[in-house]
Amino acid sequence: MKKKILLSALLLLTLFGCRLTPRETEKENVASINLSAPETEENIEKKEADFSRGDLLTMFEEINNEEIENFLYDDYNKDGIHEAFVLTKAEDKHNLWFFQGRECELAGEAVEGVKPLETDILTFSTRDYLLLQQVKEEKRNTIVYGIDNANKVFETNISRKGYVTKTASGEIWLRPGADAKANPEKAESTTYYLYYVFDEGFREYGAIPIGMEQFLEFEGAQKILDDLTAEYPEYELEFSFLYRLNHCIHVNITLKQAENTEYKNMTLIYDDYQVMRNSEKLADGRAEIAYMLDGATFPTAFKHPKKNNAQENGG
Repeated sequence: MKKKILLSALLLLTLFGCRLTPRETEKENVASINLSAPETEENIEKKEADFSRGDLLTMFEEINNEEIENFLYDDYNKDGIHEAFVLTKAEDKHNLWFFQGRECELAGEAVEGVKPLETDILTFSTRDYLLLQQVKEEKRNTIVYGIDNANKVFETNISRKGYVTKTASGEIWLRPGADAKANPEKAESTTYYLYYVFDEGFREYGAIPIGMEQFLEFEGAQKILDDLTAEYPEYELEFSFLYRLNHCIHVNITLKQAENTEYKNMTLIYDDYQVMRNSEKLADGRAEIAYMLDGATFPTAFKHPKKNNAQENGG
């Protein structure tokens, strides 16, 4: 009888031994499952937790006691989760915080000359950017922040290059050396035009020089030059022209009088037929073919304007 029981036990071990798990190994597997389960749940929770503006503001106030001047709530990297840039005031300085709910990062410390009313958000289909306007050495200056796909703060290629604004028509203007005391809506300095490319960031419309003959092909071009000459009768004027793809032409004007020489420029807008003044006021200095050479795109050729019916008929 004992021999039969022993043989039966051996037979069971032979048949099922590869499937049986020692007690210690089983405990290790259970421990591994228990340890990994909370991490998986937490990762899922992080992906799904999209806090409202009110909740995020309350959470920030619980961990930071600085005076909040502006709370800029947005989904900056378009991942479905909202974040916030928070502009605070501590004593005589401003701090800029980036807050995600679980992490609070100091993005900019002791930022000078920041006015909350001049803080804005540039919105695109793939990413949004924070414009933080400041005054530096009596000139307007813009710090431009973005959030990458890893939820990290970065500054763009146009940050701290001048005054950045978005017009009502959707154009992005960059004005190096814009006067802080002047009206920011009027062109007191040369305006360069930007556009946004997904995965490439901000690019500038560069220019190619064109000659007087090409410029005069546009209807209205001669009148513009005549008006400028009439405005400065005591000066000898010289003109040069910079042609850009965004329907903009910069005219550089050299004003000579005895031993005195001044440089000014103006912005013109052109279409398929004519060219028009964008502003009655001239900007000081000369416009360049590009303000940011490493981030500019240039026309491949000058596109000759069309002739309207009156011109074709000699009218």
